[in-house]
Amino acid sequence: MRRAIVIGAGFGGLALAIRLQSAGVQTMIVEARDKPGGRAYHWHRDGHVFDAGPTVITDPDCLRRLWRLSGDDMTRDVTLVPVKPFYALDWPDGTRFDYSNDDAALFAQIEALNPADVEGYKRFLRYSAGVYEEGYVKLGTTAFESLTDMLKAAPALARYQAWRSVYSIVSKFVADEHLRQALSFHTLLVGGNKAPVDWAVEGDHYASIILDTLAERLIPDIRSRIRTRFHYSPSDFQSDLFAHLGSAFSLEPVLRQSAWLRPHNRDDKIRNLYFVGAGTHPGAGIPGVVGSAEATARLMLA
Repeated sequence: MRRAIVIGAGFGGLALAIRLQSAGVQTMIVEARDKPGGRAYHWHRDGHVFDAGPTVITDPDCLRRLWRLSGDDMTRDVTLVPVKPFYALDWPDGTRFDYSNDDAALFAQIEALNPADVEGYKRFLRYSAGVYEEGYVKLGTTAFESLTDMLKAAPALARYQAWRSVYSIVSKFVADEHLRQALSFHTLLVGGNKAPVDWAVEGDHYASIILDTLAERLIPDIRSRIRTRFHYSPSDFQSDLFAHLGSAFSLEPVLRQSAWLRPHNRDDKIRNLYFVGAGTHPGAGIPGVVGSAEATARLMLA
């Protein structure tokens, strides 16, 4: 019988183990922490549960497919609750924007900011649909083992100008600065300043800034209502998850660190060593790491 050892019980490791086990590979998972989940962690403090993420599941079907591989139905184990709005943005000038899939309400908000941007946003949605199809559906579970593999994808990457930042692309479609930020800030979650910082000092400082901002804009008495407080910083990611430079989501998702230019799903020298997770193709986030597991499983089972 074929055997495999999966090191790390994050979403990527768990997804790979499920795929291997369901294909008849005897699979062992090794995890250093006290519970599975990787970055999808939670803490118990003073009778409260603090969720480390993921906050939302943007592609539930990628998880449902894993349940089906084991002959089960995810709805029997997990209840997914719709989030509405997906997120709410609040700016210092008092502008608020609730992003949701309620088109009528969404278009009304866009029109209030800049009427011309309604049509621009619709054009942006059509552009995004193409990016989703080419980048996620077609390539999200495909391993790039050679430069030739990347060259085959080059026409699609060029057509959608994959070398540009999300903000610069969004700016082609909408003019209002609030909308430009609302439609592009997500990439800040998977990339950021990696300069050395003394988080033992700055962690409390940033936490205070966040609380001050919340008190000023949303919840004036927030400090008096807090019973338990702690923060989790890049230094914690580095010590708990061995994350390089404390990166929460591994490599920044720029073109020079994507596809074949990202760490490969199969090691270049040790042929029975494979990788999954945020640091491999296609990248961070639950759909990304689950997709990397599918790509890696395909290589291992070939």
